[in-house]
Order: sequence, then C-alpha cells, then structure tokens
Amino acid sequence: MYKTKNDELLLRISELGGQLKDAHIASEYATLQAETVANIAKKKEQALEAQIIVLETKLDRTRGINRDQLKNVESNYAELRATAEELETANQEYMATAEELDVANIDKGARAAELVIANKEKGARAAELAIANKKLIFDNDEKDARVAELVIANKEKDARAAELVIANKEKDARAAELVIAKEKLVSENEEKDARLAALDIANKEKDARAAELVIANKEKDAREAELVIAKEKLVSENKEKDAREAELVIANKELAYQNDEKEARAVELESAGEKAKASLKEKEVLLKEIHHRVKNNLQIISSMLSLQARAEPDVASRKALEECQRRVKVMARIHESLHQSNNVTAVDARDYINAIAADTVDSSRINSQKVETLVEVDKINIDIDTAIVCGQIFSELYSNCIKHAFPDERSGNIKVTMRRADKGRMELKVVDDGIGLPEDFNLHKSATLGMKLIGALTTQLNGEISIDGCCGTSVWITFEGKQ
Repeated sequence: MYKTKNDELLLRISELGGQLKDAHIASEYATLQAETVANIAKKKEQALEAQIIVLETKLDRTRGINRDQLKNVESNYAELRATAEELETANQEYMATAEELDVANIDKGARAAELVIANKEKGARAAELAIANKKLIFDNDEKDARVAELVIANKEKDARAAELVIANKEKDARAAELVIAKEKLVSENEEKDARLAALDIANKEKDARAAELVIANKEKDAREAELVIAKEKLVSENKEKDAREAELVIANKELAYQNDEKEARAVELESAGEKAKASLKEKEVLLKEIHHRVKNNLQIISSMLSLQARAEPDVASRKALEECQRRVKVMARIHESLHQSNNVTAVDARDYINAIAADTVDSSRINSQKVETLVEVDKINIDIDTAIVCGQIFSELYSNCIKHAFPDERSGNIKVTMRRADKGRMELKVVDDGIGLPEDFNLHKSATLGMKLIGALTTQLNGEISIDGCCGTSVWITFEGKQ
C-alpha cells in the first residue's frame, strides 16, 4: 500500500515537473530548483510517510480500541437491558403479589411472608442493578478517557497536517497530493466522528434508559412505600378490630354474667313467688276457715237469740231479740259469702243484697206474694268493712219497708237499686209504694234504734242520706265505696 502511494506521489511529482518545465521553458534554474524541491519533498515525504504510518498505526489502534469499547458498550447495554427486563418482570411479580395481598387479606400472615421474600429478592435485584449501573459508569469513564486520547491524537494529527500544508506551500504539486491525503484522512476522521457520535447517541440512549430505570426504581420504591403504608394501615385496622373484638368479648362476658345474675334472680323471684303463692294460699285457707268459724259462732248467737225470743213472754222484748237476731244474721251472711267465694277480700254486692233481702223476708213472716221486691244492683265488688256497714243499712231500710209500709196485709212493691256514682262513690236506693212517712218525720229526731243505726252507719261511711216520704218512701244514700 505504501509503494502504491509512493508511486502515485512520484507520478504526481513527474507530472508537476513536466508542467514546470513547460511553464519555465525548461530553464536550468527551474531544473535545479525542481531538483532541490524534489529532494526536500522527498525528505519531507519520507518523514510524512513515517508520520502517516505512525498515524495509521495509532488510528488502527484507536479503531480497535473503539471497536472493543463499542462491543463492551453493546455487551453492557445487552446486560443492562436484560437486567431491566428482569427488574420489570420482578416489578410485575411484585405488583401481582401486591394485588394478591389486597385480595387475600384473610391470609395476610402467609402472604406477608411471601411479600417479605419478594421484597428481599427485589432488593437483591436492585443491588445487582446498582452494581451493573456502577460498572456501566466505570466503562463510560474509560470510554471517555480513550475518546479524550483519540481527540489529542487527532489534534496532533491536525498539527502535523498543518505542517504538511506548509510543506505543500513550498511544493505545490506535493501539496495537492497532501490535500488529497488530508481529505481522505478527514473523511476517515468524519467517519470516526460519526461513529463516535453514534456511540454518544447510544450512550445517551443508555443514559436515558438508565434514567428510566432510576425513575422505575423510584416508582417501585413509591409503590413499596404505599404498600408499607397500606400494610401498616391494615395492621392498625386489624389491631382496632382485635381491640373491638376483645371489647365485644368482654361485653358478652359481662352480659352473660348479668344474664346469669338475672336468671339467678329470676329463679329466686320465682321461688319467692311460689313461696308467696303458697303462703297466700295457706293464708286464704286460714282466712276462709276463720270466716267459717265466725259465721258458725254468729249462727250460734243467732240461734240463742231465737231461743231466747221464743221463751220471752213480753212481746216488746221478743221483738227486740228478733231484731238483734236479724242483725246478727246480716253479719253472719257476709262471713258466709267470703267463705264460699274465691275472693277473701271483697264480696259481690248483687249476691250479698239478694241474700240479705231473702233472710229479711224469711225472718219477717210476711206474705211474699203480696209484697214484691225488685233488686237492681250493678256488678260491683266491695271490701269487707264497707260490705258489713252497707249490709246493716240495707237490712234496716228493707226491714222498715216490710214492717211499716204495708200494714193490714196490703200489697205493694219494693225496689232496691245500687250502682256506681261519680267520683268513686256508690249510691244505694230503697223505694216502696207504701203508706209513706208522717209529715213531721225527722231522721235525726227519730227515737227508734233502726233509724239511729241508719244515721250512725251512714256517717261511718262518710255518706249522705236523703229521705222522701211523699207517695211512698224513698231513701237515697251515697257513700264512699272501696272496690
């Protein structure tokens, strides 16, 4: 290759010499000058050829170095791309693991362990990526140093080319060849610069991809931070749920304890209620037995009064004893009613009034066919104390109607009514269509025992009495009644 270049240079010199000869009409001065220039050019040509050889050697060496660097860069880029793909695969596996963690909260313990393992693997891959990045940065630094050396070499080459231009000024023909050689060298340098530019673009793309990887790592770290926050939030929610469950368990235990206490109290109350019922039933039996015995005792007293009245020769005394007997029967009647009733604290007013009326008719020996009695009493239950007093009042009023309203066996009607009045009071009314009362009758001035008893017993009930003696006799009594 060098011989060909020398031949070409010699041919060029010959052509230039011929041109010089034709131009200067082959003068000896020109010949000598040409020979001198040829000698100088030959010497400089030899030096230039030596420099060109050195430059070509350095250029070949630089090209070899650039090829090796390019291969290393391509190898590093392939490794970096493979690492990026592995990182992306790891990120996809990480995202899949995160989604599985969001879906399967129930298996949070096992999934959390898998996530920790994945995070460790991800950390290892991130470390490998960091090492690859550092290695790539180191390779880039070496490449930059070699490029700097090449730039220095190019500068030296440019300086030598400038010297060659100076030499070519001294020799025009040789300058043209040197220009051609320089253009060729410039073309080669441009190709080298183009390759270096392509290498810079590749390096920029590599840096951009590295930046993308850094951004991806930052996004991955952000996702990891979000995942850690979500995990901490989940742990906090689980702790709150566990605390609420513990509170609920405690509340359930307290509720169960309270229910046990309530059940125990209910059992105690039921037992106490049964005991109270048994005691009440026993007391009711005893109270009925007392009423029965009181009734029997009063019956004995009534029988004794009857015997005494029959044996009494005095009519007035006999009638007095019979009145006493009637009053005793009224008291005995209420004890008999209480003994026969299921309620030992109150009596039925209707049945009680009917029984007293029947006893009074039997004891008075009147003709019941001539004197008819109509009893209209509401369904009222009255207490014992009120019943005893009210029974005595009714017995006195009804007995007076039978004895005095219908003399000489006259016929007539007696109407008895008892009902509820206003403000919790009761009203007892006894009306007959007999001969009536004297015009000057006054209850408070009456000397008979029966009328005195009626007035006294009405006052005992906090009652009021009204008497009308016109067209028969009507007596109204209103009193406080405890039902």
